[in-house]
Amino acid sequence: MARFYFAWPNLTFNTELEKKIENNSTSAKTCQKSKSLTLKTKLTSNDKTELKAIFENLDPKNFWYLKSTIPEPNQKAKSVEERMIEFALSCNYYQPVDISLTSLLNELYKKKTAKEAYCFARKLEFDPEDDPLLAWLSASVQNVALLYLKKNNFNIQNYMESDKMYYLWGFLNKIFDATDDIVPFNKEKSSTPSASATNQKRKLSAVGPVENLKMGRRTDTTYIGGNGVELGCLEIGKINQQTKEFMDGSIKMPIVMKDMLLKLVEQNSSLVNELHVLGYLIMGDKISLMDMDIPKGYVTRIRRTKQVSYPDSSKNFTVRIGPLLELVAIGKEIVEDTYKKFSNNMIPLSVATDELDEFVIPPRLSGLSSLSLSLSLSLSLSLSLSLSLSLSLSLSLSLSPSTASSSASSSASSNKRQNTGSTISAS
Repeated sequence: MARFYFAWPNLTFNTELEKKIENNSTSAKTCQKSKSLTLKTKLTSNDKTELKAIFENLDPKNFWYLKSTIPEPNQKAKSVEERMIEFALSCNYYQPVDISLTSLLNELYKKKTAKEAYCFARKLEFDPEDDPLLAWLSASVQNVALLYLKKNNFNIQNYMESDKMYYLWGFLNKIFDATDDIVPFNKEKSSTPSASATNQKRKLSAVGPVENLKMGRRTDTTYIGGNGVELGCLEIGKINQQTKEFMDGSIKMPIVMKDMLLKLVEQNSSLVNELHVLGYLIMGDKISLMDMDIPKGYVTRIRRTKQVSYPDSSKNFTVRIGPLLELVAIGKEIVEDTYKKFSNNMIPLSVATDELDEFVIPPRLSGLSSLSLSLSLSLSLSLSLSLSLSLSLSLSLSLSPSTASSSASSSASSNKRQNTGSTISAS
């Protein structure tokens, strides 16, 4: 059965950069002059023509038709592939990967061992301030390659979750060192949007008790913007266990990511179809990227990449580390683009609609001014106080006779005891 993949056109870069790369070195000036492939890099008409040609070479007999979309007998059904090509031709921008990074990865694939990849990354020339992405690439390749220069490198797969996150997958979060506003919080932090969604029904009421404040769901890493906005999360498991993958990748993470996305949309509803939330799911030595957005209407969409494997030996190091670095670069672009749109867009003044249903105007007597209402309340309070004092006074008066009689009885009894004692002494 033929499968349909969207292959982005081959990227082109200047000849000077090609020569530098072939010599295992590149300069900061060259990288600055090279074209940067971002979310705003447009597709040309030739690119779409090539994409259309790929689709026309597919066999319609192998197209996929959903049962829920099969029309009436007299109408023509539209396959998933046809809908996908329509959407692809409507896109006007490239996949977000930097051209200089892509070219370096293509050169990295030519290396055969981890040692060759280490030497290639060590010889790269760049300015860490002007080219932070290249600095991240060089450091990541060298740090990971060092693990495979040992003879007993099979032990790296037995690391605990925290050790794997630090030694094996550290480059996932180190790439954000090149940004000014995004910080990966590596501890199991409770998600603020998740806590807000959990405590949404919590309110102050005189009818029933106030519910206890509940914490949000925790993730192994949370990607936070400069103003505290949460833009994505990461979950890691020690081994590739199917149950944990179901729990984290299909239940926990989609809920947390949706809470993050809805929190962003709640603060700025005009960007409802432009914001994305990032998710990384690591199971053992495999990783997949998750992207959540609201493309149109009321539907929340989540897309996943296939699992990308971590290198398991020096021989397959270069062919596996490259896709991982490219995956992380795409994730960085997703987070940066969302934060840029969110932080640079004006948030207009609006009424908090969620509080309108609970807001109740205090009761007021019609025909009376606020002053007369205040006086009447004060008068009723005074009357209540006077009544309370009068009741206390009457109660004390009613108790006085009984107290007097009790004192008299006690005195008489005492006199009687004294008389009795005198009689006994006399006898």
